[in-house]
Amino acid sequence: MRLISTVSRVLATTIVASTAMSAGSTPAQNAARDDGVFIVGALHRLHEQEESFTFDELRRIVAAIRPGVMVLEVRPDELAERKDTPGRPEYPAVIWPLLSESGATAVAMEPGPPQFAELTGQASNEMKSFATRDPDGAKRWSSYQKSLEVVLFAHWRHPADAHDTVTADLSRSYYVMQRVRVGDAFDAVQSRWDKLMVDNALAAIRKAPGKRVLVLCSYRNRYHFEDAIRPQAADRLIEMETWLRDNLKGRAP
Repeated sequence: MRLISTVSRVLATTIVASTAMSAGSTPAQNAARDDGVFIVGALHRLHEQEESFTFDELRRIVAAIRPGVMVLEVRPDELAERKDTPGRPEYPAVIWPLLSESGATAVAMEPGPPQFAELTGQASNEMKSFATRDPDGAKRWSSYQKSLEVVLFAHWRHPADAHDTVTADLSRSYYVMQRVRVGDAFDAVQSRWDKLMVDNALAAIRKAPGKRVLVLCSYRNRYHFEDAIRPQAADRLIEMETWLRDNLKGRAP
């Protein structure tokens, strides 16, 4: 997710159980809805390494969804000016061109300045503190992140795999390890950031009755959006693993 990506850029040398479908709502029922909510997890820089889920595959997914509203993991100024998005190459590569082509309404999930600078600054300071008080732990945390990517690469064979319970459970473990390793202060900043984005996503969904809504987040925090959005919009939420296996046949040309 973006907060972690921002912190990683600042500290590049140091940091490098899924919920069941609600009763009364099934993937088959929701998949045909014209007002469905599709939560898609982008791989960020990993799109360039994972041949089963390239930028072209992400483009195919968004085109197949045909969203009327795109809720995006960017700042308001990045969206307004179609800026470069460090750590999230999918925006200049895929999303900005598709927005221009589709005419969909776009909503930014991330906070703008000065709140963006406040939260990323606090997170960076906590990471620096962690590296100072426990340099060996910081190295192990960096090693863990790299090892987790290796495991995910071994698991992913189709874009649906990045939206399944295995990826969700591994992502949950990532945040548990982050809290244990880095500490409660960093976790508190992370929680504030996550709540801001989820609240913005829910507001956008409520303002778009009758429209298909794409929430584009990260493969690492997609489970968090599902957990938060399902109680509020279970009848609209699309079960993405099933939808992707049903709608994404073959590979992008």
